Amino acid sequence: MGSSKEFNLNGDSDIAPWKELKLSDSNTDPVKFVSCGNHYTVYVTKAGKVWATGRQFLKCLGIDSEVPVQLPIPADWQVYRAWTSCSKNQ
Repeated sequence: MGSSKEFNLNGDSDIAPWKELKLSDSNTDPVKFVSCGNHYTVYVTKAGKVWATGRQFLKCLGIDSEVPVQLPIPADWQVYRAWTSCSKNQ
């Protein structure tokens, strides 16, 4: 992920220092699947929890956050992978 707080590269930069992403201080569940987009990254953990980063993407979901957020997924869903897309119409 990029170095900015919105989890993407700043301005017209094409390089950034890389760092390990910690989903939360309390999450110890390993990530098993990652879906990346232009302004977001979605992570699925081994337990089937879905996390997302990217402030612009999260705002499309009605969430305003600069840090990774666990998405509200119905309890009866079993999530194994995530495919994502983001456009101005969605």
